[in-house]
Amino acid sequence: MATTYFYYEKKEKDELYFFKVAIQQDANINVMNVGHPLVYESKKEFVADNTREFYIKVLMTAFALFLLHFYSLKRMAYNDQIVLLNKTLREKNNQLNKAIKEIQTLNEELKEMSIRDSLTKVLNRSGYEEIMRSEWQRAKQTGTPISILLLDVDNFKTYNDTYGHLAGDEILKKVAQTIQESVRAMDIVGRFGGEEFILILPATSLAESKETAETIRSRIEARKILHRLSKNSGYLTVSIGGACTIPKESDYNVEKLIYEADMALYHAKRTGRNKVIISTATSKCSAV
Repeated sequence: MATTYFYYEKKEKDELYFFKVAIQQDANINVMNVGHPLVYESKKEFVADNTREFYIKVLMTAFALFLLHFYSLKRMAYNDQIVLLNKTLREKNNQLNKAIKEIQTLNEELKEMSIRDSLTKVLNRSGYEEIMRSEWQRAKQTGTPISILLLDVDNFKTYNDTYGHLAGDEILKKVAQTIQESVRAMDIVGRFGGEEFILILPATSLAESKETAETIRSRIEARKILHRLSKNSGYLTVSIGGACTIPKESDYNVEKLIYEADMALYHAKRTGRNKVIISTATSKCSAV
């Protein structure tokens, strides 16, 4: 079966592609060697046996060249679609990453809000209890002391009755601010309930906890917040009770240490208020 070959050249994006077209006597067309570079073979000129065969081969060749041109255009359109699709995917991926970061930020903010007291912005019970137990385990493993302070605003009910609850809220904010300004970054401050605050002081001895408590008490008194019905100095004051232990060397747990601090606070309020009393029930709590 005789075969006649034609060559078709197309320039696309500064590159020259060569297509080899084979036309057989049975009018079948075969496109071969699509790609580049194609080594030129000697171009054969077909010789028609008759006019009909000549026109058939010319028409078939023209059709083959049309198919090649259509294939080239289709491939260009397909490549453009791929480029556009990749660009769209990148944009969507960037939008998705941005949305994920915004959700993560929102989740962190919501988590922070869930463990903070809405009024004073210190930790609430669920916030400080988890940290407190973690610090307790750390102290137990390292053999270091841990101290707890309980602070109560003196005569707070009479302050509310005299100045109103909104003024009372402002007092709690100021007390919380003073506490936070008086402790280390590693110390934990929480709202114990009502007008009471709790402080967890890791790696803090009995003497150091008393010093911290006295600093807080004196700073609040020094603010000279007027309290006409105060039974002390005519200004707002606080009472603080504390306790300290070394978990590794005692049979204390967190609840028992809080109880000791609470008893010390009760004693401070019963004996005149505006003072600091640290429980000595755990004498092994020495300086670090």
